[in-house]
Formats: sequence, C-alpha cells, structure tokens
Amino acid sequence: MKRFVLVPVIVILSILLTACASAEIAETEIPTEPTIAPTVPIETQPPVTEPPETTAPTEPPEPTIPSLGESAGSRYECYYSDEYDDFLNYYVHIPEDAVVNMPLIVYLHGDGEVNRPYALPERGLKNFAIRTYGDAYPFIILEPNTRVKSWLKEPIPELLIGLIDRIVDRYSINIDKIILTGHSRGAIGVWNMISTYPEYFSAAVPVSSPHGNGHIDYIKAAGVPVWTFAGTVGETERGYHKYLEQNVDQITVCGGFGKFTVLKGYEHSETRGATYVKDTFEWMLAQENGVIPEE
Repeated sequence: MKRFVLVPVIVILSILLTACASAEIAETEIPTEPTIAPTVPIETQPPVTEPPETTAPTEPPEPTIPSLGESAGSRYECYYSDEYDDFLNYYVHIPEDAVVNMPLIVYLHGDGEVNRPYALPERGLKNFAIRTYGDAYPFIILEPNTRVKSWLKEPIPELLIGLIDRIVDRYSINIDKIILTGHSRGAIGVWNMISTYPEYFSAAVPVSSPHGNGHIDYIKAAGVPVWTFAGTVGETERGYHKYLEQNVDQITVCGGFGKFTVLKGYEHSETRGATYVKDTFEWMLAQENGVIPEE
C-alpha cells in the first residue's frame, strides 16, 4: 500500500522539474533588442560641406543709368547769386521715368506771369509737354520767373546762366541739348540770350516776339538754329512778322539756320498752344549744340 502511494508522487515531481527546465531554456531564447550606439544631436554635428562648384568667370555687369524717377514732379525753388546779390525764383519739372543725360528746355514767360511764379505750372510749358507725351515727356523743363517786365535788365541774363548751370549739374543734363524758348516778352529774352550766350544752346524757339532786332547780334545768334512763330490775329498789324522775317533772313545770311512759321487764325495768347506740338518738340530735341541743320 505504501509503495502504491509513493510512485505517483515521484512521477509528479519529475514532471514539475522538467517543466521548470523547459521554462528556463525558453526564457534564454527570447530575442533581445540590438544595442544602438548613442547618437550626436544634429545641432552638434559638423556641417556637411559640398565641394565648391567651379564656374567660369563672368563679365562685370553693365553699368546702369541712375534713375531720377524718385524726383519726378514739379519743384519751386530759388536761385541766389552771391556775385550779383540777386535771385531768380523758378520751377523745374521732372518727368516720370527720368534718367540722367536728358535734354533741358528752358521756357521764358511773358508779361502775364511776371512776379507770378504760381501761374507757371498752368501757363508755362509743362502742360503742352504732357499734352504731347503724357507724364513721361522726354526732357526736363526749367521755368524761371522774373519780378520785372524784362529778360534783358541786368543781371537777369547772368542769373539765368547761373541757374542753367545749377540745373545742368544737379540733374546731369545733356549739355549738347539745351533748348531755349519763350513767349511774347520771353521771346525777346530768347533773342537776347542766343546773341549773348550762343555756346549754351542747341536750339531756340521764340514765339510771338513783339520785337528784338535791337538786341540781336546776328553773327553770334547764327550759331544757334532758330525756329520762330507768330500768329495772324493782331500780330501781323503790330509788325511782328516784319521783325521775325528780318531776323531769320539775317541769321541765314550769317551762315545759320532760321525758319519762320505763320500760325494763321491765332491771336497772341493762343500761339503757345499752336507752337508747342509734337513736330516742334521733335525738332527741338533733334538739334545738337554746335551743329547747324541743313533744313
């Protein structure tokens, strides 16, 4: 009886020992994660540099023309001369898209604008330029203003030359294309200036000049191409045509270029609008200092 009881116990113990051994073997066979070496943070890693590319040398860029676009608009300023202790007020009009080396057109006003500089933007040359070309007209406009009814009285001519020099320097004007024009008494000033300082101007357009013969040195004036205009309503009777025809003839005799156009049906105050059109502007701009056109 005792032998029968012990056998099951021994069998049971054997089974339990075998199970434990199997468990240990199985536990050692469980795969473990591979060991990973610690990494260096990205920000501390040395940058990876590519070898520099070898490129053919390039030519230096072409120089660009400085723009005056930021200066576009009208400016009212004063030019003072220490030498003459006197001054000229003036407007300078800069077009849109302006660049250096642009032509300069100097406009001398008539009696209606004497000591009235505020009238120049409406009664001067700018509006005719905009009418012809829009806001990007291809030149800079200078409009000086006198305080007396004269462009001949000293030292106005000298002040005008000093003012032109200032504008030429400030805006890098093309010195071979400085055009002088004026209406009525301003036209008299044009005749006088091209007789006194012909080396400054590439062309002159006096409009409705009442007289001027006594203020002209035809030999000097012959160095500047001239195209002059006058209307027929009132100006024929006042003798404008006689003076202008004589001026043109004398300039031509002296070897210069002179041209006179009669504006039929236009009175004195209307001749500016009939003169300052595209054909006239294009003729002005085509002239160069020191060159006399053939026609």
